[in-house]
Amino acid sequence: LDVPVLEQEMVQLGRGDASFESVMACGRDCIVHEMQFAPRYAAHLVVDPTWCMFLAPIAWRGDFIFNGREVGLNELMISCRPDGYASLGQERHTLAIGLRRARLQAVCEALSGSAHAAQRDLDHRVTLASPMGRAVRATALGILRGPAEFILPNGRFVLPEAAEAELITAMALLLMEQDVWTTFRDPGTVDAIAVVRRAKRMIDARNPQPATLADLCAAGGVGKAWLHKCFVEVHGISPMAYLRAQRLSCARERLLDTVDPPRSVKDVSLSLGFANGGRFAAAYAAIYGEPPAATLTRNSAAQA
Repeated sequence: LDVPVLEQEMVQLGRGDASFESVMACGRDCIVHEMQFAPRYAAHLVVDPTWCMFLAPIAWRGDFIFNGREVGLNELMISCRPDGYASLGQERHTLAIGLRRARLQAVCEALSGSAHAAQRDLDHRVTLASPMGRAVRATALGILRGPAEFILPNGRFVLPEAAEAELITAMALLLMEQDVWTTFRDPGTVDAIAVVRRAKRMIDARNPQPATLADLCAAGGVGKAWLHKCFVEVHGISPMAYLRAQRLSCARERLLDTVDPPRSVKDVSLSLGFANGGRFAAAYAAIYGEPPAATLTRNSAAQA
C-alpha cells in the first residue's frame, strides 16, 4: 500500500500557511489521492516506472503549469516520463490517480481484444468533459467520499478491490476512447512468440493448479481469438490443448521419477489438477500409448 513515488520535492514559492490537506485511498494496483494547499508551490515527483500518474486539477487560482505547459479546465494530465513531472500552482485542489501500468494495459487489451504498445516517454493530456471523463472523475471522487472500512495512518485508507477495478476499467475506456495512452498496433503485427511466452509463464506460475483461459489471455495480453491464433502459430495447437499436454508431460515426469517416486497415480493426477481419474488415464494413454498405472508399475519394478 505504499505510494509509488521514488522522489518528491515541494518548494513553497509564495506567502501563506504551509498546511496541506490530503486524503488517499490505496489499493494493490491503484491509488487515489486528493490534495489541497493554498500557497504557490512548485513540485517535482518521480513515479515508479511500473506505474503511471494521472493528475486532474479540480480548482486553482491563477495559472497552473504542468511540465512547462498551462493546464486548462477539465484536463487530465498523464505523466509517463522516467524523470517524473513538475507542477506549479496556487490554491490548488487536485485529484491524482496512480495506476499500475501492467494492470491498466491488461485491462485495455482485454476490453479491445488487441495487443498494445505503451508510449512510455511522453506526456499526454485528455479531456474530462466527455461522458467517460466525467465517469472517471466521479468514480475517483466517490471512492474518497465513501465509507472507509480500513483506516491507515496519515489520512489513508484501503481501497476496496471492487472500487479499484471499476476505476481502472473507467480509465482504460477513457484512454481508449481518446487514443492517448496506447498506440494500437495492427493485429497482424502481434508477436506470437512473445504472447505465448508470457502465457506460458502464467502456466508455470500457477502450477500445480491449472491456469484458466482468462488467466492466459491476461498474461499474454490478447483476447481469446488472438491467444488461440498465437498458440496455433507457435505450437500448432490451441492454448487449452497445450495446457493439457503440458500437465500430462508433468504427470509422466512424476510417474517416472526415480528419486522421489509417487505413491499412486491418483496422487499424481490430483496434484496436477485432474479431478477425474478416468479422464486423466484416457488422455495419458492417448499420448503415451499406455495407462499411467503401467508407467508407474514399470518404474517401481526398475527400482526394486
